[in-house]
This record gives sequence, C-alpha cells and structure tokens, in this order.
Amino acid sequence: LKKEVEILRLLGPTVTFHVGPVPVVMQPSFVVSVGVSGKYEIKVSFGVKHESSLQVGVSYLKGSGWSLINDRQGNWTPISPLEKENLRIKFALEAFASASPGLTFYGTITAAVVAQVFAKFDLEIPRNPWWKLVAGLRFGFKADLSPLFKDVKLDLMAPDIELLKLDSPNSPPDTPIIASPRSNQQAFTLVPIVLSGSAFDLDDGELATGLLPCTALRWSSSNSLDTPLLPGNACGNPTVTFQTPGQRTLTLTATDPRGASASARVEINVQAAPSLRILTPQANTTPPNYCLRGTVTLEGQLDGSGPATNDLRWSWRDSSGVVSEIRRGGREILNMVWTPPSVPGGSGLGRITLRLEQISRSLVFEVPVNLICIN
Repeated sequence: LKKEVEILRLLGPTVTFHVGPVPVVMQPSFVVSVGVSGKYEIKVSFGVKHESSLQVGVSYLKGSGWSLINDRQGNWTPISPLEKENLRIKFALEAFASASPGLTFYGTITAAVVAQVFAKFDLEIPRNPWWKLVAGLRFGFKADLSPLFKDVKLDLMAPDIELLKLDSPNSPPDTPIIASPRSNQQAFTLVPIVLSGSAFDLDDGELATGLLPCTALRWSSSNSLDTPLLPGNACGNPTVTFQTPGQRTLTLTATDPRGASASARVEINVQAAPSLRILTPQANTTPPNYCLRGTVTLEGQLDGSGPATNDLRWSWRDSSGVVSEIRRGGREILNMVWTPPSVPGGSGLGRITLRLEQISRSLVFEVPVNLICIN
C-alpha cells in the first residue's frame, strides 16, 4: 500500500537570468502533501515429517552366543502452525505529511528539499513487543532529472529523527509452578533431589502451550553454599545434591527477554546424610548380571544400630505406579540377590524404580534402573 496526495502547491514568479550566454529559467515552488504507506505478511507452515532409522548387525552375549540385530524404526511428526517458527504475521503502516520548498528549471527539471513529519506503526506476531509506534522527523532531497537523463530521479533521505517511541506493554511471566521439591519435602545431604518447574508467559511463551523455554528459568537458594551446586537453568529436570544440612528457601525465577520476571519459593529442610541408602544397582543402568543370569544384586547400607525385625523392605515400582514387594526383614536383607519375574518375550521388565524402605522411620529411597535386554 502506498498513496501520496498533494494538498497545496504554491508557485512563485518565473525568473530568468543569464550565466554568460546561457539563459537560466527557474520558478520557485512550495508543495505540501500527505500520504500513507504500508505492508503486511502472513506465513503459515504445516505438514508432516517422517524420520526413520535402520540398525543391522550382530551381537554376542556370553551364554546366548551370536544373534542378529535387525531394528527398523520410523515415526511421523506433524508440523504444527502453532509453533513459533511456523507462524508469522507482520503488519506495518506509516502516515506522513511533507513540506517541500523547491525550484523548477526550464519548467520540467525539479529539485526540492523535503521536511517530513511521520508516524510509523508495526505489529509482528510472535514478537515481544507485539507492536511499536514511532513518530518523528526526517529530512531529505528530491530531484527529477528525467528531461535530461531518462528515468533518473534522486530521492535521498537522512536517518529518521525519533521524537516519540512507544511499545506494547510487556506482560511479566506468571508466577512459576514448582513441581519438585515440594514444601517440607524430605531431603538429605549427599542424596540428589529433582528440581522441576515451569512458567507461563502471555507474550513470550510457546504459542501452543504458553510455556517459557526452560532456559528462561533459573534456581537459586537462600544458602550461599548451594550456589555452585545449582543448575544454570531448568532444562531436563536437573538434580541438586546439597552438601550441608539446614533450612533453606529455594527460588525459581522466570525472566522474559525484556527483563520482566516472576518468582516462586519453596521451603525445605535438608537433614544430615541418611542412615539408609541404596548402593547397588546404579541409577539409570541395566544391572550387569541381569542380561546374563536374569538376576539383580541388591545392596543397601544402614548406619547405626540394627533395625527391628522386618523393619527393612525391598520393593519395586513399575511405570504405572504399582509397588510390588521383593523381601522384608532385618539387616540381613541389605545384601541379597533378586530374580525379577519373567516377562513374555524375554525382554525384561523395562524401566522400573527400586525402593529400599525403613518402615519404622518412614524412610524410602528409590533408584530408577533399566531391566531390559535386547535379544
């Protein structure tokens, strides 16, 4: 869109003089015009993406010998227009008024100085700020030399002088939601706890969910000794292992690109290292004996005096949350061998959570492990 309308034209008397033998004919003028210009852009992308992989080879396991690996996987992922990179809307509009004192030579060649008052409005989604308004002055020089040189026109404008600049107000993030740790959650030194949280933001969150990216969230603690232990952002549900006991306040702060922020806090009391903990198996691993013998070595540690009879219990929790007891007893069960139940197809139980519990003290420690073998 571009439109300019002349609303006033004043012409002075024609003046003729000679430069040597050459006559110069010129006429002063003063022109006032108003105009508007604008543009818009809409981009929407949608579709589907296919990803596939193929693994072919052989593997060898002691006891079962050689076996072929032939694994084909594929998945279709829709491309949603609600994702930021797939949706963009732009709109810009400028209104202006110009005053141009100038000269006309020989009735056809024109040259003029331009003084212009302008106001520009533009909107872009997604962007923060969504809209901007700028008003100011600009100066330049215009000339039409077409009678002497075909289609030669000069339009030189100096950089804009901005006298007024307004942006859409920035909405700060909503108060973050802390999923973990919970208030008054049992926490111990030397035992990792999960830090999990999220925050919504009307301006800067994802179009589909409103969530800020995890890189915009940061954890802090009222205990200065915790500072080097805390993660730099909230990506991947990180863990923290406190080295000192005591009461502290954990704060999750969400900050948008324009610096507006909101915070949520949770109080926790970190106790001294627990008297009960799981030593074996390691978290997020497949126990070494499971694929070879179908057994898992369970090793726990209990500091201090021995527990009462049947005060300790091993159990496991599946992905649906169902807890199944392995064995209950005294200190003697801290080191034992467990044969998990068989699974049709021989692939194992998958990802489970091992639990060691001291019943009288309501202490429960959990370790996620993988009980799965690739045939």
